Amino acid sequence: LEEVIVTARKREENIQETPLAVTALSGDDLREAGIDNVPDLSKSVPSLQINKGQGNQIYIRGIGERTGFVRVDPTVGVYLDGLFLPRADGQLLDTVDVENLQILRGPQGTLFGKNTLGGAINVISKEPSEELSGAIEGRWADDDESYGVSARVSGPLIKDVLLGTLAVSYDESDGFYELIGAPTEN
Repeated sequence: LEEVIVTARKREENIQETPLAVTALSGDDLREAGIDNVPDLSKSVPSLQINKGQGNQIYIRGIGERTGFVRVDPTVGVYLDGLFLPRADGQLLDTVDVENLQILRGPQGTLFGKNTLGGAINVISKEPSEELSGAIEGRWADDDESYGVSARVSGPLIKDVLLGTLAVSYDESDGFYELIGAPTEN
């Protein structure tokens, strides 16, 4: 078994020595599991539920903000490279350029602040590479014609001075949802 390094306590350490309930996934793990964005995590991570809709809601161990109002702070914090994403509409990130992703079951107020009663989702992006590199990935589906494409290019912008990365993702679904038990017209 290889060593799994997490930054759940704001420093790099072996996951087996971390006294927290943590689920850690690498970027490769996410691609192999078909996880293209944060909402897809609820398919693979125990005790994590993400509801998409008018007000996105994230629950860890059943704890989360139920109102979905924009003016209400979430109880599960989402952090992108150490930066707190305060609103639910900005928390549902794509996982195109992710080095690793860690789900910390809460409460995590001591390490991550007031908005982590349910826990925290810590997303770490890939660092830009010193050599020019890139990848393109396509996803297609048969039923309801759902498809998507993601691409990443990384390398030097100014030789020996500035590195950069460009990551893009596009998804489309011509499918439809049927509300079961919805009132019908007479």
